[in-house]
Amino acid sequence: MNHLTVFLFAIESLIFLFLSVPIHEAGHLVCGLFSGYHFSMFRVFSLIWTKQNNRVICKRTKIS
Repeated sequence: MNHLTVFLFAIESLIFLFLSVPIHEAGHLVCGLFSGYHFSMFRVFSLIWTKQNNRVICKRTKIS
């Protein structure tokens, strides 16, 4: 393997990670809604969406 191949593999892996986590968490949200749960919060990385007064608010939080 040359350095370009390793570099491209690393970049593709990071892209896949940052795409797969939100898709995975959205699956939890959709299945929860289908099974009768009510939306109250959805969090991916440092972004958090909460339902307050029938509005969805997006906030950025620190990950500790």
